[in-house]
Amino acid sequence: MDPVAYEINCWINRSLEPVDDISAFLAVFADRHEVDSLERALEQLREKSPNYTSSMRKTLALLLLRDRNAKVLKWLMSEGISCYESTFEDEAIRVKKDKDPETWKVLKESNYVPAQEWRKKGGLLKRSELLGTHLKDH
Repeated sequence: MDPVAYEINCWINRSLEPVDDISAFLAVFADRHEVDSLERALEQLREKSPNYTSSMRKTLALLLLRDRNAKVLKWLMSEGISCYESTFEDEAIRVKKDKDPETWKVLKESNYVPAQEWRKKGGLLKRSELLGTHLKDH
């Protein structure tokens, strides 16, 4: 299953508010590759469907992480995301320092705190340890 489709399905199931005009949502997805255009698209979404802004930001974070778009992901995460969905966590574990150094650095320096533990030979390894973030356990 596509994790982005899953996230959007979750929005629909929560039925925050009916949406008659999806153009603001389409603009956000289309404009996600550059900070300036994404910022404008998110502002339009806030005006038309303010209750969806948080959900949209979480889904965008997943898309940007999946695309390894470190520049825009850094901006989005610095603007604040209160919590991250499990689909984001699943993708974050796939980011490798040697393969995607810019994205790895964004995760390391952001407010993202890995929540789940992952198995390693001989015991459990916190995602923060796997990412090498040296974040304190909470």
